[in-house]
Amino acid sequence: MLRLITLSLLFSLVLTGCPKQKTNALHGQVEFDEIDLASRLSSRVKEIKVELGDKVKAGQVLVVLDDDLIAIRNERAQATLEQAHLQKKITDEATRQEEISQLSAAERLARSQWDFALKSLKRARILYDKGAIASQQWEEIVAKEKAARSQHEIARARLEAGRNGARDEQKAIAAANLVQAETGLAEVSAYSKDLQLAAAGDATVHAIHARAGELVPQGFPIITLLDHQHPHLSFYVTEDRLGEFEQGKFYRAQIPALNNKSLKVQLVRVQVLPAVLTQVVTENRAARDLRSFELTLKPVDAPAALQPGMSAILMPGAQP
Repeated sequence: MLRLITLSLLFSLVLTGCPKQKTNALHGQVEFDEIDLASRLSSRVKEIKVELGDKVKAGQVLVVLDDDLIAIRNERAQATLEQAHLQKKITDEATRQEEISQLSAAERLARSQWDFALKSLKRARILYDKGAIASQQWEEIVAKEKAARSQHEIARARLEAGRNGARDEQKAIAAANLVQAETGLAEVSAYSKDLQLAAAGDATVHAIHARAGELVPQGFPIITLLDHQHPHLSFYVTEDRLGEFEQGKFYRAQIPALNNKSLKVQLVRVQVLPAVLTQVVTENRAARDLRSFELTLKPVDAPAALQPGMSAILMPGAQP
């Protein structure tokens, strides 16, 4: 009978719910920044020099890539540069001597035709004044002289342009092509530095996404590192509790995995989360819905034993 009463009492507690002690503590976790090492061009992985979990130092080479594509691009850039140099040389040296000779001959021919037309005009003038030729014939001779003079002026202008060299626009285009070719070669040289990917700072190898012999596309993260130098704590809070925290202020957080070690942390960012994922409907639906925010806090002095994924407990109330 006593057992039956006890079971009935337990069942009643399950239905009604046990009273819970309210707490203002926030529960979150420790996070480290992730750093992806990737190449700026498609290449084949030649060697991976680290394993998962390895501690790496700043400047340590972690990945070596194959240089076949770099060599091809370098040869192409060199050929383009030589071509640009040659084009600029031709432009700077202006028109070739053979072309100047042709322009000079054309100018002499046009000059002789104009001289003949000018002499014909003088003779026709005398005859026209005497009434020996009709007005129409005189006008035709005048028109021929003007046409011959115009042709001579065009031929002389072409000869002068040939002797003076290429136009300013042509020289500018040749100079621009040379600069572009030099830039292309410098770009290939810059890519050559990516054949060895090194760590930017002290970190831990978190993930390896490719192995030796695999072809990776441009921008593909070959290795992911965890930055131990800049850990942070993340907590999530609904907007009705935002008033308990102020960006820039210092707080206290406990790390259960480190014997509840207390850390002084600073609130550095308050960021709203997407409404479709974090919206909390209140009991009074006609009143409002609550949005969720992420609080990011950085330890003032992070212990070396701090690891990503560790739980963290944050109490409101700014600390001095």
